[in-house]
Amino acid sequence: MSSHLAALVARDMLLLENQLPFLVLRPLMNLRFEGEYGMELIKDFIKHIRAMPRQQKSISKFFRKIIMRGALNLTAPIGLAMEEYYGASHLLELFHMHFADKKAPVDSSMTSLYRYHPTKELTTVGIHFKPSKTSHFTDVQFKRTWLAGRLQIPPLTIDDSTRSILLNLVAYEACLGDNNKLWVTSYVCFMDSLIDHPEDVRVLRSEGILLVTLGSEEEVAKLFNEVAK
Repeated sequence: MSSHLAALVARDMLLLENQLPFLVLRPLMNLRFEGEYGMELIKDFIKHIRAMPRQQKSISKFFRKIIMRGALNLTAPIGLAMEEYYGASHLLELFHMHFADKKAPVDSSMTSLYRYHPTKELTTVGIHFKPSKTSHFTDVQFKRTWLAGRLQIPPLTIDDSTRSILLNLVAYEACLGDNNKLWVTSYVCFMDSLIDHPEDVRVLRSEGILLVTLGSEEEVAKLFNEVAK
């Protein structure tokens, strides 16, 4: 399976309308895999999706791993801590849990009080950009420096699945019906405020915040502008 096709499969697996409850999915996985190996494969899947930089054909290797493990009927290594995965109802919620820090506050009432500026404009006044140390969408920090400041943003790979994954995470948060739980939605809106033109994408690429493997810088800018609508 090519990396392109693997990304499309990953995209379909995270569609909100395609979610199968773990209450149903886990017994089905147990028919093919012994023990908790099915959940371990899901853990690997999530790791591959948010890897930065994503290894070439890493998702393809993940799907080949599923086939090989199923054919050989291998069990999961002993001692895997899977308890953290049991609280999710389905794969999309699990993915959301993994990359949204639930302790991060979201105050939607304050959003309109701030004025945001695109990346290129911020660099002209001395604001520097740096990738965060984690892949959490909530790991956005601003630190003052002697001259201006440094903005740390979680890195993101742009490929065939990015637009769909972000849209479905935003849709999932909308289903929660709680304005204080819009972690990914806030991230998407923030990135949209930073990206108005291809030049803004170029700055974020040069700083290692965006790894673009699909399309032009103009298309990436359009992606965030459309997702944030």
